[in-house]
Amino acid sequence: MNVNTKITEEDIFKYVFYLESLDAEKKSFINDNYSKYVQEIEFCREMKSEEEIELPQIIIDKLLSRICENSKIITLYPQIEKKNEQKMFLAAASNTEEYQISSLTLIDKNSDYLIKILNYNQHSEIFVFSNDFSPINKFNLTILPQSLKLSNEDSAKLITTEKLANIEKIELHYKV
Repeated sequence: MNVNTKITEEDIFKYVFYLESLDAEKKSFINDNYSKYVQEIEFCREMKSEEEIELPQIIIDKLLSRICENSKIITLYPQIEKKNEQKMFLAAASNTEEYQISSLTLIDKNSDYLIKILNYNQHSEIFVFSNDFSPINKFNLTILPQSLKLSNEDSAKLITTEKLANIEKIELHYKV
């Protein structure tokens, strides 16, 4: 990692609370320079130990949002996965083409946001919704544990990516 790497409060927060979502290079940099960040890390660890006394996720999200300068981070978790029956679709210049579709729904703890993923044979389509149907502009998704980062200008537009599997959670990041 570059010697001039800037480690932010958000990076320290993620290092303690959401290590799997921290970029591997930043994680390595913090580990290599632990003594430089020991006070900040210990402060966050104290908060985390209090979390084990059931600090609600919403409080953690609010803290992270304040640290991240007017941004909001929402964590969504998978609900029930449905696999549709195999359906036959005819493709141009072929007389048979098997097409499998599965879906995955993720919801945050307060049911304020919903992400719907449709998995096709070769790709996935991701739709992001808020419970009041208001648009979410300029947002990022971090798909975990893969740490795949995706961006979109508007929640009215779907995101297409390679086929996704084994999703444990998705973090929705956007400016408030």
